[in-house]
Amino acid sequence: AATDGAVWGINEAYRRDGATVRMLSPRGVYQIDNFLTSEEADRLIAAGAGAFAPSGIGCPVLRHACYDGGFLTYPGGHCELRTSMSLWHRDDVEPIVAAVRGKHEALTGVSRAFYEPLQTTRYLPGQFFSAHYDDDACGSQLAEIPESCTLGQRRMITVLTYLNDAGEQGGGETFFPELGLRVRPKKGTAVAFFPVYKNGFLNPYLRHAAEDARETKYVSQQWISLSGAQGR
Repeated sequence: AATDGAVWGINEAYRRDGATVRMLSPRGVYQIDNFLTSEEADRLIAAGAGAFAPSGIGCPVLRHACYDGGFLTYPGGHCELRTSMSLWHRDDVEPIVAAVRGKHEALTGVSRAFYEPLQTTRYLPGQFFSAHYDDDACGSQLAEIPESCTLGQRRMITVLTYLNDAGEQGGGETFFPELGLRVRPKKGTAVAFFPVYKNGFLNPYLRHAAEDARETKYVSQQWISLSGAQGR
């Protein structure tokens, strides 16, 4: 199957609250400095106080050798390692979520009607998320996968936003191994990328990992579905 396709794109002229946008890779990775203000980042962290639970992980075909029974050894039969804690925000009771989503809309041009719940994740020192894709291949790419490439719930856009700095020790970088690209956490900075192309095919270049944190790290994740491009 083809490995190249058209990505959705973002508003490269986005400047709210002093933000600046720059392309990190033509494969579909952008960095947005000052995407959130320091106060907004602090409010997202505070909203999760006492509500974090072990981060969920999936097992799609291409994330690892997920259907090799000998490989499914890490808890619950999962094939990824994700040792962090996460929470799903509720925009109906957390005003900060509505404000952040307004920024996501202005950056991506996609209505919040097509968003998954906003997630915040906490990594303690030594915690990480192994290399993974944010979605899987689809049936037109791999015949053994039943999922349609046009399924509206496929993840078209990911926006990661760092809610605190990496600190003097560094660590916790977002690493894209196929691109040789590593992004250091900086409070308020976002990284936007495109897990699937506009035709729904998996973007094979955007496997990524959250490298080992050396100090406590907080990051928010907003996933935006393909249905936003399909207009439904």
